[in-house]
Amino acid sequence: MSQGNGIIAVRREDKNKWERRAPLTPEQVKKLTEQGVKIIVQPSTRRCFANVEYERAGAIIQEDLSEASTILAVKEVPMNLLIANRTYVMFSHTIKAQPANMPLLDKMLELNIRLIDYECITEPRPRGKENDENYKGKRLVAFGRFAGIAGMIDYLRGMGERLLSMGYSTPLLHVASAYMYQDVAAAKEAITKIGNEVRDKGLPEALCPFVVAFTGTGNVTQGALEMFKLLPHEMIEAKDLPALMANPNKNCNVFYGVIVTCKDMVKPKDPEAEFNREQYYSEPQLYEPIFHETVLPHISVLIHCMYWDRKFPRLVSCDQMEELCRSNRSRLLGVCDITCDFEGSVEFLKKFTSIEKPFYIYDPTTREVNDDLEVPGVLYMAIDHLPAELPRDASNHFGTCLMPFLPKLATSDGTREWEDMTDLPDELRFACILANGKLTPNFRYIQRLREVGQREQKQQKTQFNAEVLRRTASFCSVTIRGHLFDSGLINRCLNILEEQQAKFRMLDWEIGQTTDQTSSVVIQLISADPATLRNILKNLSALASEVGGAVQEIASGPSMSSLISA
Repeated sequence: MSQGNGIIAVRREDKNKWERRAPLTPEQVKKLTEQGVKIIVQPSTRRCFANVEYERAGAIIQEDLSEASTILAVKEVPMNLLIANRTYVMFSHTIKAQPANMPLLDKMLELNIRLIDYECITEPRPRGKENDENYKGKRLVAFGRFAGIAGMIDYLRGMGERLLSMGYSTPLLHVASAYMYQDVAAAKEAITKIGNEVRDKGLPEALCPFVVAFTGTGNVTQGALEMFKLLPHEMIEAKDLPALMANPNKNCNVFYGVIVTCKDMVKPKDPEAEFNREQYYSEPQLYEPIFHETVLPHISVLIHCMYWDRKFPRLVSCDQMEELCRSNRSRLLGVCDITCDFEGSVEFLKKFTSIEKPFYIYDPTTREVNDDLEVPGVLYMAIDHLPAELPRDASNHFGTCLMPFLPKLATSDGTREWEDMTDLPDELRFACILANGKLTPNFRYIQRLREVGQREQKQQKTQFNAEVLRRTASFCSVTIRGHLFDSGLINRCLNILEEQQAKFRMLDWEIGQTTDQTSSVVIQLISADPATLRNILKNLSALASEVGGAVQEIASGPSMSSLISA
């Protein structure tokens, strides 16, 4: 039944107990039924909307979804619950060939499921940008703002508890976790009252000026700022932080906010060069990090919201944080890491946290992680499903974004070849990963990514003399860019690494959005012999040049124990 029959089903979410969101609200269901779309809703006692709300909106409440040609979900669907020959729309977490979800992808291929992924629904390319490889279309269906809102609420709550452990009672102690508020409006009302208390009574003088830094400018950052600005605040620029710290007249009745830009994070390695944003994004190896010198020593809290991949310098490393602490130059109380890049741009994200247990303490001097919030260190939060804490508001926003596409999707003929799916809006057609039992053209790279992953896993089983490597090994990270898959470049590069017996690990992929665009991969290499490593880099560069690609070294250094033990 891949041919659209005008019936859409909303499945019951079962990822975990906190997943109470829905792709459509009862109000949105009512609008669709008024347009002639039949809606089936699978009953749930956990969903943030009651079954009766959907029933009153005109939906049919039933367990069996097989009547529908299109099935909407939020998170991945368990393999045993998939229905053959249907169109599924979900966050599948498959576009980077994530190993954990490859069995799900295989099962959907076997069942001839047409898969559309919300993550890939982006705005059409404007005229003149059709072949621009650096252009990233804005995502049209996402929860980002609510990750920022929930993250800010949760972290204010955690900071209140942390400050109490340090001996300070503050109004922040009365902030609740985001999921404890009925909706965003209720949370805003509570935060506003707490802000009034701060304005009246102030914060502990020993902690002032209390500076909160935000990274990024997207929806996540805007959501976090939306909550922060309910507190008494003054926004300043990063360049003004030293003067603020030097001012003897502390204002303890406001929070200071600073939005950190790229210019505050890095500088050109060439002392004669000036910062150039476009150059930094295209050639990050020409820049070195300065955030730990210009911003980090002055801030109380970091709200980390920006996108990052491993071709760019880290925002802050473990070494940098340790040096600041040992030299008594750190004021940092905590990090709210909404990006959740494990050991990524903030290297001391050592474990993910949960809604039930949102915090841990990181000790920069010992590099140990502790669940006891009474011990010294930095309060860290890294919850990777924050929007689930605000399910009603998040679902309403998400469904509003999705609604314009659904009437056509409900009647779309999924039996057509992908190239002939003209009855689908382009935004959905280009987000279609599977159709007719195979990967669609723009996602065929997934199979090749899987093959690369298998080779990576195989070489990691190779036995190395760990003690020798710790004493002598050299490492480097390189970015390889080009038509990695169509030209066979990536497999030929791996051949070189295997022949030279170098250990390697794929750190990050950036896949071209169409088959005409290039892709890139960041690979970490390690070898017992520095000369071998230099020879590998030479051979990789020569090979890439043969097929119109390029290799850039982005980091290098001596032995890395974390790699050896990986």
